Amino acid sequence: MNNRISKLLALAIPALFLPIAMNAQSRQDAVGVGVRVPTEDLHVKGRVRVGTLPKTGTATSVYTKTDGTLSAGGRDQTFDADAHRVLFSNDQGVVGHAMAAKPLFFHMPCVVLPLENTSEYYKAATGSFEMNLYQRYVEQFTNPTGTPVAGSPAATRAVSPLAGALPVEQAVDLEFYITYYDSKVFKDVSIDNNGVLRYKVIAGSEATEYTFMDVIFKLK
Repeated sequence: MNNRISKLLALAIPALFLPIAMNAQSRQDAVGVGVRVPTEDLHVKGRVRVGTLPKTGTATSVYTKTDGTLSAGGRDQTFDADAHRVLFSNDQGVVGHAMAAKPLFFHMPCVVLPLENTSEYYKAATGSFEMNLYQRYVEQFTNPTGTPVAGSPAATRAVSPLAGALPVEQAVDLEFYITYYDSKVFKDVSIDNNGVLRYKVIAGSEATEYTFMDVIFKLK
């Protein structure tokens, strides 16, 4: 009797895991490391270590030819990374590439800062000027051809014929800095977490070639 039960258990236990094993093989061309069901061609659960990476321009360093096929001569190909592709990962860990990495910071597009209290940006209640620099950045980057908008009598920009859209970052992903301003003209200068600039103009001051602000947008 015990022998018969042992044989039945021996048959039953592998059967319990059969659906899992079959499921894990649902993608015949995928390889999983630490995962039962790989979702990409190579799916690694955990950290990856690469011992040796070829430096661009190094001869006899890789096996793959420029057409993507294996070299019959072995590792006799030159590694060339002139395309400057950069690896990226999304929130799910799927790796892809782009032609370049985003900069950690960039300059605010140029805008004219009003000095007269007749400007629409002047707030009489506080005696200060208020301008949403983030919004001005969005307007310029999403309207690169300079199509006339409210308050703009004519187009003031131009783009090359094959130019695509400019990338626009979300305000919540940015930090804002004023790294320079003309202290002989501006005072009480501040910028908030939404990119709204506030400043006052010193009475009797005159604008010179130094009268500007240097504004930096930094990615968090």
